[in-house]
Amino acid sequence: MERSGPIEFRGGPDGRIEGAALVYGDVASVDGQPERFAPGAFQDPPEEMPVNLQHDADILVGTATLAATPTELRATLPVRAGFRDLVKRGALSGFSIEFRAIQESVADGVRIIERAALLGLALVDTGAYPQSRVEARKAGKPPRKRRQVHF
Repeated sequence: MERSGPIEFRGGPDGRIEGAALVYGDVASVDGQPERFAPGAFQDPPEEMPVNLQHDADILVGTATLAATPTELRATLPVRAGFRDLVKRGALSGFSIEFRAIQESVADGVRIIERAALLGLALVDTGAYPQSRVEARKAGKPPRKRRQVHF
């Protein structure tokens, strides 16, 4: 399974990408079936995870640091200038997760992933979840108001 969420970019010579690998409660349509992750679905994510490009295991982007919060699974990923430019131009717009559902249910026709194991993470062009967005920042500057980027 692959799912995506919001990311933001912080500049520098190489920079880093930060943001939600997945926002709990955000609904996506997967093969015509709506699904969402319940808050806390990733209770014990690994501290670090390799990140590939477009789920291609042969193209390693870097290693992300992960943190589970009450509202999302967050990732911080140092990136090289080439990936930074792709994010700044909007060619890459989100993180996408690979997971194994451990506990799930269905309510009102929506698949709810209540607990899951994180298997992989990718930087992708188009995410499955509608909250995917990118924000460019210079290192050391305060955050700007977020803007939505739609593809």
